[in-house]
Amino acid sequence: MITRTINEIKNLDINIRGIKNISLKGVVGNELRIFGTEVSIDDQGKRSTDVDFKGSSETIEIEVPVEMYRDIELCCSESKINLEGLRCEKIEIDSNDNLDISVRDHKGHIMLTQFKASSFMDIQGSAPFRAATRGKDNSILIEGTSSDETANDLIELYGRSSTLKITAI
Repeated sequence: MITRTINEIKNLDINIRGIKNISLKGVVGNELRIFGTEVSIDDQGKRSTDVDFKGSSETIEIEVPVEMYRDIELCCSESKINLEGLRCEKIEIDSNDNLDISVRDHKGHIMLTQFKASSFMDIQGSAPFRAATRGKDNSILIEGTSSDETANDLIELYGRSSTLKITAI
C-alpha cells in the first residue's frame, strides 16, 4: 500500500494499462491510499496528483479522500471499473476499449470518452441523473429508470461511434 497525505484541493489523474479490475472508493480524511504494485505518484508542486500504474496486477484499489479532489480523470484499457462513494465535481473516463462500469452512491458528473466502443454502466444508490451524448454516432440506452432532465448529476458519452448502456439497479 502507498499512502500520500493531500493538503490542498487538487485534481486526480490516473493512468492504468493492463489491469482488469479498477476500484475507486471515496473515503473521509486527507489520505490517498493506493493498493497495487508498480505505482508512481507525482504531486510535487502541481495542481493535480498524477498516478501511473505499470505492471500486471489483476486488481487496483484507490481510496480517494472525497474532500480533497475536485476532478478525477482515469485513462485505462479494457477493464471493470467500480466507483463508490465519490463526491467530486467530475469523473472523466477515457478508453477506446469496452468497459464495464459499476457506480454506487455517487454524486457528480461522469463523462465517458470512447471511440468505437460499447460499454455498460450499472448505477445503484445514486441521485437522479440526466444523460447526454456528444460527438458523432454515439448512443445511450437506459434501462430501469429514465434520464431526468432536471437532475444535477450528468452522465455524458463523448467520442465517436460508441454505445453506453446504463442500467439502474
